[in-house]
Amino acid sequence: MVRSRGILALAALAIALALVACQNSESEPAGMQTEPLLTATAVPATTTTSPSPSASPTPTSAPTPSPPTQPPPSPTPEPPAAADSARVELSPASVKQGEVFTVSLRNIEPASSAATTFAGLHYPMLWTGDIWWAVIGVAADFVAGQHQVQVIEDGLLNLPIVVLTVVEAAFPEELIQLEPEQSQLLTDPTAIEEERQLLASIYAIVTPERLWSGLFVLPAAGPLGDTFGISRSFNGGPFSHHTGLDILAGQDAPVVAANSGRVAFAGELHLRGGSVIVDHGAGVFSGYHHLSQVLVVEGQEVAQGEVIGAVGGTGLATAPHLHWEIIVHGVRVDPLPWTQAEIGP
Repeated sequence: MVRSRGILALAALAIALALVACQNSESEPAGMQTEPLLTATAVPATTTTSPSPSASPTPTSAPTPSPPTQPPPSPTPEPPAAADSARVELSPASVKQGEVFTVSLRNIEPASSAATTFAGLHYPMLWTGDIWWAVIGVAADFVAGQHQVQVIEDGLLNLPIVVLTVVEAAFPEELIQLEPEQSQLLTDPTAIEEERQLLASIYAIVTPERLWSGLFVLPAAGPLGDTFGISRSFNGGPFSHHTGLDILAGQDAPVVAANSGRVAFAGELHLRGGSVIVDHGAGVFSGYHHLSQVLVVEGQEVAQGEVIGAVGGTGLATAPHLHWEIIVHGVRVDPLPWTQAEIGP
């Protein structure tokens, strides 16, 4: 009996071991190797051992979204080279009333336009060679002192301002008594105003090129009479400045062009009599007045020294002589310095 119980106990134990072995063989798929345990902690036989997870790749941080692609910002335009390196020059930097000066802009690329502002007026500049330039006249009654000259290029005001000094000329005075025939010319204000307006319209033209070169020549042979700027009174009337240079040449003596240019007017004027006006370009004109003969026509090209008329006493003149004028942008200036030094670049 005891032996039978022992045999039954052994059989039961064998069956239990077989069942455990069977369960362990189904916990992992065939062919998978169990990784060694990382710790010494025992795993109960009835717990299914999960395979160790494969090493996850190091997580890569999600890329920061890039902003939408935009074209690179346009660089802030730098001021033209003129703002830093351009030179504004005056020649000369000091003038007397009735003289001229040249303003030039150097070290700059050619632009579409440039102008000079002086005494509240704008003067167009010419591009010649590698500079902008303009010649400007100072009237005989212009206020003496220091005056600013501003160059404007393509509308920009970032160029250096320079200062011109105008010196008082102290013109002498002269009293003139006219004969009744000449005096009558001063009693027709309508004719005087018509002449003024006609001349103003001619002198407002600026031919955008320089037509003269070198020194001007005296347009007639003879001694000099009244010089430019003399303050004169006719028949006790108000004083006014003499607007040109008188050359005391004889009746019908030849009158020549003082420099090359184009005839802008040829005909009769109320006060100035027989007249020729030559456009030398860049706002510069020369006028030849009181002529007995006019020998050219408007639009004609003339060379320096070419005969354009003859000396006379027409208009408001007390005797035959040539009244010679230089006009710069509508301002009458002393002609004599133009025969002594070249004007312009």
